[in-house]
Amino acid sequence: MAPQQDHNPGTSLAEEFLSPALGRDLRAALQQARQELQAERAYSQALIDSLPVMFVIIDKNGRFVRWNHSLEQVLHYSAAELVSVTAFDTIAPEGRDLMRGKILEAMEKGFSEAESALLSKEGVRIPYYLTSAPLLVEGQPCIAGVGIDISARKAAEEQLRQSESRYRLLFERSLAGIFRYQADEGLVECNEAGAHILGYESPQELLYRKAESYFVHAGDLEGALQRLARDGVLSNLEVCLLRNDSTPVWILENLSVTESRDGQPFIIEGTFIDISERKRAEDEVRRLNSELYQKIAEATSANQELEAFSYSVSHDLRAPIRHINGFVDMLQRRTAGALDETAQRHLQTIARASQHMGQLIDDLLAFSRMGRGELARSRVSLGSLAREAIENLRPELDGRSVEFKVGGLPDVTGDPAMLRVVLSNLLSNAVKYTRPQAQAVIQVGQVAGGADEVVLFVKDNGVGFEMQYADKLFGVFQRLHRSDQFEGTGIGLATVRRIVHRHGGRTWAEATVDGGATFYVAFPARAQG
Repeated sequence: MAPQQDHNPGTSLAEEFLSPALGRDLRAALQQARQELQAERAYSQALIDSLPVMFVIIDKNGRFVRWNHSLEQVLHYSAAELVSVTAFDTIAPEGRDLMRGKILEAMEKGFSEAESALLSKEGVRIPYYLTSAPLLVEGQPCIAGVGIDISARKAAEEQLRQSESRYRLLFERSLAGIFRYQADEGLVECNEAGAHILGYESPQELLYRKAESYFVHAGDLEGALQRLARDGVLSNLEVCLLRNDSTPVWILENLSVTESRDGQPFIIEGTFIDISERKRAEDEVRRLNSELYQKIAEATSANQELEAFSYSVSHDLRAPIRHINGFVDMLQRRTAGALDETAQRHLQTIARASQHMGQLIDDLLAFSRMGRGELARSRVSLGSLAREAIENLRPELDGRSVEFKVGGLPDVTGDPAMLRVVLSNLLSNAVKYTRPQAQAVIQVGQVAGGADEVVLFVKDNGVGFEMQYADKLFGVFQRLHRSDQFEGTGIGLATVRRIVHRHGGRTWAEATVDGGATFYVAFPARAQG
C-alpha cells in the first residue's frame, strides 16, 4: 500500500507541487477568469433578453439550449417548462416537418428561413417568421434562431385580401361601368357593366383601345385631359361616346388621376353610367317646351284678339241693341191701338230677343274677364258666400216652395269675388232647374275627396240630365235643355269651370233624368285657410 500523504482537498495535485506563492496567484487568476466568464454570460443573456424578437438556441433534437424572455412571453411557458419540452412541441402540427427540414437546411447551407405558426401553452396559434443559422455550443452543433411575430402583418394581409375581395365583387357586380386607363397602353381594365354600356360582349374586347377611338368629339377628350391635369379629379362629366356598333351613347362619368408624368395624367380611373335615355328625355322636354312656348305665344295672341273682340262687343254691339230696344218701345207706344194681336206679339218677341242678346253680351264679357287679371287671394268662408248667394236669390223665389240645406263648408284661400260667382251660378242653376218641382230641395255641403283636395257640392232635385252629355255642361254655349223651357245663355257653368281651374281645382257633375243633379267643385287642399 502506498504511504499515505497529507492532501489539501481544496487544491489540485499540481498546485501542491507549486510553491505556496505561485499557488495563490494561480487560484486568484482562475477565480477572476470564472467571474469574468459569469459576467460575460450574464451580459450576453441580458443582451438577448433585450431583443424585441424571439431568440432561441436548440440542439439537433430540438431541445432548448438557450432563449430570451420574448420567447417565454410569446409562448407563455416558464423557463422550467421550456426545459421539459422541445421546439417541435411549440410549433403547429402542420409546420413541424417544415421545421425539421429547415434545421437540416441551416446545417447544410448555413442559413434558412421559414414562415409558420407557433402554439402557445394554451394552444393559441401565433404566426411568426424565423431565420436560423448553425453554431457550436460547447462543441455540440446547434441552431440559433430569431423569430418575429407577424400577427399584425398577417391581420393586415387578411384585411387587404378581404378588401380586395370586396372591391373585386363590387367591380364585377356594379351596374356602373368601372375602368382604368393608362396613357401609353389605353384601357387596361374594365368591368362587365362598362363593356355592355359600350356595346361589347366582354371587357376583353375593348382592352388596350385608346380614348380617341371612343369620343365622338375630339374637343371633349382634350378638355377633359386639360381639366384632369389641372385639378386631378373630374366629376359629373357628360360626354358622347361611340358604341361598338358606331351608334352614340351618352355617359355621365367621374374621373380621378392616380399617376401623372410630366404634368400630364398617366393613369386615370373612373366610373360611368349610361344617361342616353335621360338625354333623349331632355331633348323631348326641350322640344315640348318649344312647342309649349309657341302655343303660349299663339294663346297670348288669341287672348289679345279675344280681348279686342270683347271691347268690340261691349262698344259696337251694345249700340244696335239699344237702338232696337228704343225703336220697339216707341213703336209699341205709338201704335198701341193700331196693331192687331199678332203684330203686338211680334214686337214682344223682338223685345225679348233683344234683351236676351244684351244678357248674352254681358255674360260673354263676364266670362272673358274671369280669364284675365291676377287672383286677389285671401281667406274666404264658403259658408258665408253660400248664404249670401241664397239671399240674393230670394226675389226669384216668390210663389215657390224652395228649401235650402247648407251644411258645414270649409274656408279656403282664393279670390272672394270669383268664388262668389261660382256659388251664385251653381245655386242659380239649381233654383232654375227645380222650377217644375212643387217642393224644391237644394243642398250645399262638403264631401270627402282626395288626400290633396277639399270638395264641396250643390245638389238639387230638379230635372237632371243624361250623363252621356255631362262633358258638354261646362262648355261655352252648351245647353242640355231648350231655351223655351229654361232661360239662359249657356255660359254660367263655363264661367264656373274657368274660375275653379284658375284656383287649381276641378269640376264635374252627376245626374239622372228627372232625378236631380249634383255639381262638384274640388279645390287643392293646400289652398285651405
